[in-house]
Amino acid sequence: MKFKTYITKDSKLKEAIAVLGWSNNEDIYSSSEDQQVYKWSSTNREMVQVAKLPDGFIPTDLHWLTGKGSGIGTPGANAPGGSKGGESLLIAGADGRFVILNKSARIERNVAAHAGPIVTARWSPDGAGLLTAGEDGIIKIWSRSGMLRSTVVQNEGQIRCARWSPSASAIVYCQGPFVAIKPLAANSKLTKWRAHEGMVLCLSWSNNTGMIGTGGEDCRYKIWDTLGTNVYTSVADDFAITSLDFCPDGELLAIGGFNMLKLCHYTGWSHSIVRFNQQATGSLFNIAWSADSTQIATSTSTGSLLFGHIIERELRNRNLKAITTGRKTVQLQDIVARTTDTLDFSERIIKWELGYGHLVVATVHQVHIFNENYINTPIIIDGRSDIRIIMLGKKHFILVDNNSIWIYTYTGRLHLNPRFAGSQAQIPHLNGRCISLGMDSLAVRDHSDQTVIHVFDLLPGATRQEEPYTIHSKSPVVEVAVCRFGNPDDQYLVYIDANQDLYITSVHSGPEYVMHKIGTQVTTMMWSSDTNILVGLHDLSYSVWYCPGEACADPTLIALTTFTYDTSEFGKNITLENFEGANITFRSSGAIFTVSVKTYCVILHKLFAENQWERALKLCRLVQNHLLWATLAAMASKRNQLDISEEAFSASLQIDKVNYLNYIKSLPASGPEHMAENSIMNGRIQEAEIILMHNKRIPEAIRFCLRMHRWGKALEVALKHETDVELVLEERRKYLQALEREENDPQFLAVDERSDDQMDRIMWLSALWMLLIAVCVQCAATHKHSHTHTVNKERTEDGAFAPRDAHHMEDGEHFSEFDHEAILGSVKEAEEFDNLSPEESKKRLAVLVTKMDQNADGYVDRHELKAWILRSFKSLAEEEASERFEDVDLNNDESVTWDEYLQETYGMDSEDEEGVRLPFEEPRNEEERKLIQDDKEMFEAADSNANGKLDATEFVHFISPEEFPQMLPIILRQTLRDKDTNKDGRIDFQEFVGDNAKDHDKEWLVVEMDKFKEDFDKDNDGYLNGNEILSWVVPSNDEVASDEVDHLFAASDDDHDDRLSHQEIIEKYDIFVGSEATDYGDHLQNIHHFDDEL
Repeated sequence: MKFKTYITKDSKLKEAIAVLGWSNNEDIYSSSEDQQVYKWSSTNREMVQVAKLPDGFIPTDLHWLTGKGSGIGTPGANAPGGSKGGESLLIAGADGRFVILNKSARIERNVAAHAGPIVTARWSPDGAGLLTAGEDGIIKIWSRSGMLRSTVVQNEGQIRCARWSPSASAIVYCQGPFVAIKPLAANSKLTKWRAHEGMVLCLSWSNNTGMIGTGGEDCRYKIWDTLGTNVYTSVADDFAITSLDFCPDGELLAIGGFNMLKLCHYTGWSHSIVRFNQQATGSLFNIAWSADSTQIATSTSTGSLLFGHIIERELRNRNLKAITTGRKTVQLQDIVARTTDTLDFSERIIKWELGYGHLVVATVHQVHIFNENYINTPIIIDGRSDIRIIMLGKKHFILVDNNSIWIYTYTGRLHLNPRFAGSQAQIPHLNGRCISLGMDSLAVRDHSDQTVIHVFDLLPGATRQEEPYTIHSKSPVVEVAVCRFGNPDDQYLVYIDANQDLYITSVHSGPEYVMHKIGTQVTTMMWSSDTNILVGLHDLSYSVWYCPGEACADPTLIALTTFTYDTSEFGKNITLENFEGANITFRSSGAIFTVSVKTYCVILHKLFAENQWERALKLCRLVQNHLLWATLAAMASKRNQLDISEEAFSASLQIDKVNYLNYIKSLPASGPEHMAENSIMNGRIQEAEIILMHNKRIPEAIRFCLRMHRWGKALEVALKHETDVELVLEERRKYLQALEREENDPQFLAVDERSDDQMDRIMWLSALWMLLIAVCVQCAATHKHSHTHTVNKERTEDGAFAPRDAHHMEDGEHFSEFDHEAILGSVKEAEEFDNLSPEESKKRLAVLVTKMDQNADGYVDRHELKAWILRSFKSLAEEEASERFEDVDLNNDESVTWDEYLQETYGMDSEDEEGVRLPFEEPRNEEERKLIQDDKEMFEAADSNANGKLDATEFVHFISPEEFPQMLPIILRQTLRDKDTNKDGRIDFQEFVGDNAKDHDKEWLVVEMDKFKEDFDKDNDGYLNGNEILSWVVPSNDEVASDEVDHLFAASDDDHDDRLSHQEIIEKYDIFVGSEATDYGDHLQNIHHFDDEL
């Protein structure tokens, strides 16, 4: 990589160029002692005068504040090259003044700022203000309109140069041989160090990497971090370093001296050097990069202007090698096929990337997509300009310009334009370290709150395309990366925080992400392109995590599957260039080093992705390596391959885990205890607790919490259900006694202080409660009843399952009970009445609101309310199934046989006084025969272990099949059997309306035809196929929840800020959870439990 330079020869200027700066990617503005402002074109290198400065004003610095215009002197014109031009031009003078010019070349502000010459004048990165530094030793900060805000530094000697930090939160400046960083926060400490032996002449602060570059009279340039630690020191040149500047994307550094121009990597080592021996330029001043980081301009002491653009940038990917040979030319080589293609473009190349068999090139106005197999027929995307970032993935690629993020497929189709709150203002601050494209996900770090990562789902039809989940880190995030390989369930995200700690989480575990720390002192990391293997770089070593995702929950497995290697042989300032397949590429001082990860692990990952467990097991048996066995153990445990996990753990000498697996295998298969223990094995503690609680395994849940030492949760569950309280207290006493500690938990202290009389009263109330339950059960058992079909299988008249909001409107008015059920998640709780006063109602609702407010920001937004409602819908389905299960389980053996279901659902009610059901003999009519046939088919499909009976979990699948993806094929088959009269495997309009058409008029048919075409027939072929049929017969809870959110917001959002404050919800308590008479059920029966938790 090097500069191709051009020096203006026949300049009309009488004076040497004193200052210059880019207004856009094509135009440079300059000024000199003749007090004129000139505009230069980088295309033809011609200049034109555009403005005149005040008399006696000798410029010393110039800086653009870029905006939507195109520069001074050309108002209303479009910026050349599609780039944004300058809005305001700041010029400092030798008499202590600075002026601000608008795009019409008129001076808007003329401010006397310093007693002596101003050496630096710079707009802040966010454009909110500007700084000036003068030879009087003072640095001042001004508003955008030229009003003085503060004096940052004063009376410390002559200042040579000053620059803003990337976040505009600090200023770096040089005085003599010293460099200092002054934070703008109050009571912050100044960081100062001796940088050079002589005077520091120039400095620059990189926007993306945070590195600081300095050049001095000692003929050296140096790179520093923000703590003043020296990262790189160059060898001494023949002459002083007079100018340097980092490019906007932070990857390159341009350095100028006497007859010398050098292009360097941001860590300091040199790409190339140009010596102007034949055409002397003298010393180079004011090096400035264009916004696209491809061109520079610099003034010379001889009075000419030097232009330069980058050529010979080289990228390699597998069998492909690409190199730029000119401003508009790329040469592509296939080293396997031994072919070379020269690709010429009509416009200047500003950004390009190579990978996954594709070359993507962005020019000024277009994006070209080349496939390695079809080089001569590229796909062209028009209208995309100012491209700053190109990132390639296996299925998609990203384009980032100054306005938005664009995700395209390699066929040129726009797949997604992701947006999040405040994204429009943050896009210009994005760089390659804070955005990552994975197999099916996109992660973007928030710039305004750098502890937040937004995760978008790229799968077609995913809800997170428009409403991303957010990951919250405890510390600011420095770098983020999503894995580039694997199945949708095996996608992981890693990030490095400001403490250089490495964390990992599953992409699809949102919205409540569980973070696992797997590394420390990590400076950068990268996923393999072909496997879920991760490499991370430390200061003097690098680590390879061979199974970071599956093993992250177990520190022992992470240690077994992580290897660390020394990098002292590579040298210093190592950067991670690429991780392609099994090969990792490092670069140090320009030299490339390639190392390989363990090949057998790469093969194992691919077998895991294809579910080829037998071949994976054979591979491990063949190699007999502890790393392989530990990797297989982690993978098999996640996929519930217990036999393989047992052998793998045994081979890797994890005897404790082998014993635990044997215990899990001894439990009833597919039972709640089995599933809970398997979740514990994989580190999903919260999931295990939820499984036990939802399956009413209260004693087991309490013992589980005791095993995990979750004492507070164990006591809460025991008190709530009034069972095993003494067990919890006794285990807690044993625990504290073993540690020789006194009790200090307020929850346990409060329980211990209860008197014996109070405990006796609790036990008496418990006995009374159990007696009442027994009476209710007896009454229910003797009650005469008749069932025709399960509740959840109710159909609408067109054949679809009735959606959850089927009774949302009654008699044309909103049915408030639906709101109550959507919030409480229980029909029983919504029907309980206790004549609560408004004050008590509001008090209880206040506790419930804190549960809805997931991020605890004092507001419930639409996403949080929708997540709560969806959770309530799930609870409703489970409650319905639980009630039905108790009715159908005639022999109370915690399972339902087909005969029990048939008897209870279709058996005849007897006429005797005891209400005993008569045995079912045969269907009474054809309709009942069909219902029984459908139920039998659904029953067998729900019976996952094929034991002829359904446990509580399987019964939920049977009673609510529309809630479970694995049951949808049965629904589809039954729908076709019922509706597809011509047996062609699809539904036409006549079959869609069926016999209902006979009972309605023509207007009804028109409405139904519109519904058929617009709502369901997505491919417009006149038929409903597969997923189209399912979208008809299976209602979407997601859409119902969205409608309910809209209704609740319309009724409660009084200030119309599109979010509900806690006060707004409490004031509308009758809308959310009912009137004064509505009890809040188990959610709020024990209000003190929530108080303790909060």
